This record gives sequence, C-alpha cells and structure tokens, in this order.
Amino acid sequence: MAEDITELAAPDPEDLRCEYVAAEHHIGTLNSSVFQSAAIVVGGSIAAFGFLVDATFTKSVAAAVTALATGAIAVIEIWRHNWMRHSRSVDNHWVRMREIEHQRGMRANICMHLLALPERERPSQPEWRWLSEEEQRCFPKPYREPPKPCWMPRPLPGRSVLQATACLVQLGWLLMVAFAWIEALR
Repeated sequence: MAEDITELAAPDPEDLRCEYVAAEHHIGTLNSSVFQSAAIVVGGSIAAFGFLVDATFTKSVAAAVTALATGAIAVIEIWRHNWMRHSRSVDNHWVRMREIEHQRGMRANICMHLLALPERERPSQPEWRWLSEEEQRCFPKPYREPPKPCWMPRPLPGRSVLQATACLVQLGWLLMVAFAWIEALR
C-alpha cells in the first residue's frame, strides 16, 4: 500500500542545516544583487545628468533626452518590481530559517527578528511562542529602543532608502526632460 504523505518522517538534521545555509546564501545573493543593480541605475543616471547639464539643447536633443528618460524610468520601474519580488523571497527565507531554528533549538535569527520589532508587536508574533518562558520574560521588559539623538531623526530601513532613491532618480529624469524642452523651445 502507498504510504500516507501526512505521516512523513522528521527531516534529517543535516538536511535542515543545508537548507538553512542555502537560505542564508540566497538572502545574501538577493540583497547583493539588489544593491548592485541600484548602484548601476543610480550611478548611470547621475552620469547622464552630469553629461546633459552642459549639453546644448535643440528640439532633436530634447526628444532624445525624452526617449532616454522614458527608458530610464521604465528600467527603474522594472528594478522596483524585481526588488519587491526579491524582498518577498528574502522575507520567506527568514521565516523558514526561524522555523529551522525552532526545530534545531537555535535562537539567533528568532531573537534578532523579535528585537527588531516594535515592542507593541512582539507578543502577537508566531515566533514568540518558540521562546522559553525565561526568554519571553527577557525580551519585552529590559529591551528598549536606544535613545534618539535630538539632532537626528530615526534612521530609515534600507528598503525605504532604496525606494526613496528610485523615486528621486525618476523625478530627476522628469525634471531633466522639462529642462531640456524649456531650453530647446527658447
């Protein structure tokens, strides 16, 4: 008779370690590729802006700038779409890594995840139940956000910085198109 697939054997510890390492590696690869592609897009846009600032604008040059800007904005939108997909994949890997940590008795990513959460969200997280009672008592009470320096706002997460940078570059391209046409039509 065929075995019931609901009665699968527990995963081998070595398999879990391999899956954990593969997830860590994939997270690093995805994060690296996102930042490398962002640097290429932003760096290329800044180089193009620098070149175009000194250009003499005619109608044909303004049309070329418009075509270039349209292409650059499209590339940035494609990058943002891929970045959101990568972000979802990274989040899924972190969840699986925390599950493996629970099965293997590891704690690093679970604790780091809980420390990164605002205190009001901590008890509602499913990972919270995986901690011992002693660990649960340690997290919510003694841990506080570090005091904010009065001269500096709270730092933005890397994801927000990347999104803001993409928006600024797109805005820069739109302003460059407007500048090119204003100069060409003078």
